[in-house]
Amino acid sequence: MAFTKQDLKPFPKDFVWGASTSAHQVEGGNNNSWTKWEKEHNEELCRNGVKMVKKQADFLGGRLERVMKDAREAGNYISGKAADHYNLYPQDFKTMANLGMNGYRFGIEWARIEPSQGKINKKELMHYRQVLKELDKNNIEPFVTMWHWTMPLWFSESGGWLRKDSPEIFFKYAKILLDEFSDSVNFWITINEPLVYSSISYFAGIWPPQHRDPIKFIRS
Repeated sequence: MAFTKQDLKPFPKDFVWGASTSAHQVEGGNNNSWTKWEKEHNEELCRNGVKMVKKQADFLGGRLERVMKDAREAGNYISGKAADHYNLYPQDFKTMANLGMNGYRFGIEWARIEPSQGKINKKELMHYRQVLKELDKNNIEPFVTMWHWTMPLWFSESGGWLRKDSPEIFFKYAKILLDEFSDSVNFWITINEPLVYSSISYFAGIWPPQHRDPIKFIRS
């Protein structure tokens, strides 16, 4: 079926255009369960990365050599500074606004907020407060993800989501965020793609904690 320009309808005035990130993907300088896993498995990740690049050889074409060079560097599988969004967010938000975005979904890093169980880092709360203020300055609506697959080490190393009291632990963390930011955030995502995480981490055993156990998959 062919469409003409007359068939197109404009989006509503309150339609939200935006982008989405997780804290671990873009912030840099994290110290969480995924950070530790990357450092412990970067050689294995490197080998798998090289295999994946080889499978994509035809698609990569002239870019193959450059991509393969990066794929062979084990250090490239440790996130490190990532995009340094933790420090560059003011410039990043200006770029988003210039692109016409009016919405941004981002994750708050649990390991920053609660590096030790029950001990809240007020400095990091203030950091995310500044992030929200900067979004408001650029007329960008925040959509905040409370948990996007990374855990504080104290939580992951004591069993993570397999702990019987994990719902209560997460509730306390979520309440901290709500108490602190509810005046600035209208939209919350509690857990990002829970089925994706539990199936790949506890059933397929690919992501940390790399369990291959159907019972743990169901429990998680």
